[in-house]
Formats: sequence, C-alpha cells, structure tokens
Amino acid sequence: MRCSNLYSNSCNNGVAPGWPVFICRPGMSNTDGIPMADTGQTSWPQFRHLISSGLARLPVHAAGSDDAATTSATVVRLISLLAGLAAMTIAVIVPIAWFLVADARLRGEVEVQAQLYAGDVVEEARQNPAFWNALADSSVPFDLDNTDVARPPAAADPGANAERWRVFSGSGRIIIETATPVAPTWPLLAARSAVIDGGARLGEVDIARSLRPILVVTGVLSLASAGFGMLLFFLLRILPLRQLNEAIRQASFLSAHDLLTGLPNRRLFYDRLQQALSNARRDHGRVAVFCFDVDHFKSINDMLGHAAGDATLRTVATRLSACLRSSDTLARLGGDEFAVIQTGLRRTEEATILGDRLLDAMAPMVDLGGSPRHIGLSIGVAVSEAGAPCQLEELMKRADIALYQAKREGRDRVSFFTDAMNEMVHYRYEMEADLRTAMARGLLAVHYQPQVDLATGRMLGAEALLRWNRPGHGLLSPDSFIELA
Repeated sequence: MRCSNLYSNSCNNGVAPGWPVFICRPGMSNTDGIPMADTGQTSWPQFRHLISSGLARLPVHAAGSDDAATTSATVVRLISLLAGLAAMTIAVIVPIAWFLVADARLRGEVEVQAQLYAGDVVEEARQNPAFWNALADSSVPFDLDNTDVARPPAAADPGANAERWRVFSGSGRIIIETATPVAPTWPLLAARSAVIDGGARLGEVDIARSLRPILVVTGVLSLASAGFGMLLFFLLRILPLRQLNEAIRQASFLSAHDLLTGLPNRRLFYDRLQQALSNARRDHGRVAVFCFDVDHFKSINDMLGHAAGDATLRTVATRLSACLRSSDTLARLGGDEFAVIQTGLRRTEEATILGDRLLDAMAPMVDLGGSPRHIGLSIGVAVSEAGAPCQLEELMKRADIALYQAKREGRDRVSFFTDAMNEMVHYRYEMEADLRTAMARGLLAVHYQPQVDLATGRMLGAEALLRWNRPGHGLLSPDSFIELA
C-alpha cells in the first residue's frame, strides 16, 4: 500500500505536494507516495486498522471502492478536512502537510525534524507560489518574505508544555502564546485559542489587525486510543479587523433577512414578535399581527415569469415598508407570504387604520414588464388582549384564520379574527375529516326526485340528488360540503 497527499480548497481545486524528504528512503521519489512499510511505523496492523476505520476522525479515506485494510494496491489519500474552512470568525486554516507517528519514543525526534521541516516548507512555497494560492482560496497572493513561521516548543526546552501552544517568528522569538492550556486533540482548537481566547498579539500589533499570514507548525498530537500521534503543518491567515467586522455584519444580516427583499425573515420575525408580546404584557398594551399574501401570485409567476414574480415581491416590500413606523416590523415569511407586527396599540381601531393603509399602498398599478397589473392583498389580522398573556403560536394561528376568511370573502381585503371564525374552522376541519370516510362507511346516498309534466301528470324523468347522512347532523345537501370535496 502506498500513501500520498492530496489537498483541496472549497472550490475543489487540488494539489498533491510530495512528502517531506526526511521520511523517504535515500534515492526514493517523494512525489509518488510512500510504501507504508517504509514509514518507520512499528505497529503496522494498528496503522491499517486506523486507515480503514477512520479512528479519531482523521481525514483519511480510500480512493476507489476497495477496502484499504486488505487491498495493497489501493491508494490511500490523506485529505484535509480544514481546507477552505474559516476557523470560527477570524482566521482561515489551510493544511500544508501531516504524517503519523506510531511510536511515542519517536516523538522527540519528530519534533526536531519538524523544526527543520518548517524552513523547508517556506522554501518550497517560495519556489511554487501557485501551491499556496490554491490552498488559500484567496485572490490575494501570500508574500512569503513577510510570513512568520510558528513552531512548537523544542523537545529540549525545559519550560515546554505539551498543552500550551507557542508561535515563534522566523528568528525564534515567541510572538504568540496561548493564555490557557489547550488539549492537543485537534490543531484547529489550538489555533483558535491562540488567536481568539488568548488575546494573542503579533509583535506589538493586535493580531486581528495583522495582514501577515502565519505558517503554523503544530506539535505531535497524541491519539492514545490508537497509539499514534499526528504532526500537522497548516497556514493561519489572519483577516484585518475592518474586513472581519464587515464579514461578521454581513453574515449576521443574511442569517436574519430575506435575500430578495431585504426584509426580516421568519426567524427574526418570530424573535421580534416574542419580544413585542413580552413588552405588551408588561405595559398592558396590545400587539397586532397582520398575515397576508399576494392575490393570484401563482398566476403572475406562470403567465409573466419568475422575474415578474420577484419584481412583485420587491414592490410589495417597498410600498408597505413606507406605511410602517420604525417600531413596527414587516417580514417576508416565505414565497408570497408576508407579515407585520404592530406594537403599542391602545385601541383595536389602530390596527384597522393600518390595514386600510396597507391596501391603499397597493392600489396604484404595477408595471410588470410592460403589463400594468393591480396587486391585491388578502390580509388577516389578530390582536392580543391588553395585558393578557398570549402565546406567539396562538396569535399567528388566529391571523392565519382571519387571512383564510379574507380569501373566502373575495380577496383584496382585511379580515379581523373573531371567535366565530375559530369555531367555523374547527367545524370545517371536523367535517372534512368525516367526509374523507363517508363513502367507505356507506354514508353517501343518491335520492331521486321525479320530474312531472303538470299538464298531463306524466313523469318525464328524475333528478339524482346526492345526500350525506352525517352522524349527528342528519341528511346534508351538497351545498354544505361540496366546497370541501
């Protein structure tokens, strides 16, 4: 079995650098992979098991469908899981190389070799900058002359702590040291601790403001359960503070807003509604929720295309936003579904006024690709009781019931929730459930009504009339259930 490196970034651009020369036999090419028997491992059966089972979540997989533990011809590629991923919010971690150490007695030797190899990596990168740029997944190439090399504490250092990470400059000066010990189980944790938790500084400059990348060479990581260790080289790219803050701001905005309209999304809407209900209960105020959608929106999409549908949604967002106070919230819940939170109500009439204002805002025609159209809204409104506890789900349910009623009454109107609507919804729900089993239970029957010529008294024919013998309700004519059917 031969083992080789393959590294790729988030765009699936990959490179396959050679193994470090010092772990290859004399005269052996370090670019074609290394026979496992030649890696100096003393526990080869364990190593095979480690590859086949992926213990300790090591980034190992077999190329092809053959079992890596039994097929010597299988090429095992060591692929980093960290390429192209952001380390929390501040750094981009890019793997350079890693290899396994089977015998704990080799730990000191490998750490010394790591010290030497760090310089080799930088030199190799200088000769092949495309390799670094591919790994970094960045349009800004690295200036290797301004790259600091971070090395683990030397084995001979009496003050070295295997669980405390230090970052050294190229001259050997410590420029970063973690504030608290870090369990050496995964290098990403150590890098995050050094950069974020430790409040690390690069020389006299806050590391968050530094534009200089840092080549970090970790120590040997113990995998006690398998009896192996791992040595990882990776690049730590620090983002400038301004760029970092902008990235955080954008990520925060996109997680809580609709991309098409820029309005709050369902998650942010629910957060604000919950807060509004809490405030209303404390202040003995009321909250009104408006749920509405665009009338015949599917027809707009089908006849005029999705571009016209998107333009319609943006128009609704723009016009209705102009009707609201800064304390109110307009959100797009999904599709053509929108909702509004109106806070600080003292009288229900205030919600009526806002509902009319929303309809008036959509009264002017909308030009959709040269086709002027009226965009109507069906709006359902539910208002909480002053100072009374009200569950978010219940208030939204009431607004949805009122929305359904607005559609039944002809659309392009506002309908306020009433208890009678709730009773009607429950009645219709029960009726629909009974109707689904009526035929199987033999409860649907046809009644024939003769048609008679009054002049002659002769029967001319008969009308077939469907009747539903619903238990507890008697015979029902089709006009009471045909809409559900």
